[in-house]
Amino acid sequence: MRTSYIPRFLLIAVISFSWSAVAQDRVGEAGEGIEAQVRQLLVGDPERRHEALTALTERGKPDVAAALIQTLRYFRDDDHGIRDTLEAVTKAQPGEGWEDWMLWQEAHPEIEGFDAFKADLFSLIDVNLRLFLRRGVKHEIRLEEIVWGGVRKDGIPVLNDPKHLSSVDATYITDDELVFGVEINGDVRAYPLRMLDWHEMFNDVIGSVPVALAYCTLCGSGILFETLVEGRPDRFVFGSSGFLFRSNKLMYD
Repeated sequence: MRTSYIPRFLLIAVISFSWSAVAQDRVGEAGEGIEAQVRQLLVGDPERRHEALTALTERGKPDVAAALIQTLRYFRDDDHGIRDTLEAVTKAQPGEGWEDWMLWQEAHPEIEGFDAFKADLFSLIDVNLRLFLRRGVKHEIRLEEIVWGGVRKDGIPVLNDPKHLSSVDATYITDDELVFGVEINGDVRAYPLRMLDWHEMFNDVIGSVPVALAYCTLCGSGILFETLVEGRPDRFVFGSSGFLFRSNKLMYD
């Protein structure tokens, strides 16, 4: 699904500023131990972050790799301190950038991350992201591979139960305009591509069947799902969480 990019320096500024204000409280809440030590990576003070990296390097255990990879994306690493620490604790050298380390992480499912650390980090972007990530959250996909897609929760507004016009009345549609066509039980609908370029998803009922369509603006394809499933009285109504998993939109009900 669509990946939205925000200038890296802006992300760094926002996150560094936020953690300068609240990091001390959060570090204190975490108590002692490795989790508290890892949280020092998010402090705005470069010296404290350097001390944390030195301590993690000396500790030498790869269980902090997921947190380091997250930090590598959102903080400047001009002196290669984060990368050097990653190489020291993992004994790997996949490359210099965050993307290289994400591919390495994908190939190493034994490396698990700190769910609370990840939740705190993303809550600085949008506090509503805590609905999806929190300490002890149940999951079937790897939390380590969930990344922020560049928008807040519902930042890409889903199209819910839109009103439809007859083809005669839809004069704003040209004859050569692309649409997604759906026919269920004799009920025929057309969803203009230019509208789904904005919404990326719709929830609707077609031919008395509840459905949702997810559209990928990068590859130009759409997938239609039936949203009423056995054992559940109500249909699923999907929205955009703001997260991606291996470049796929993560939806929520």
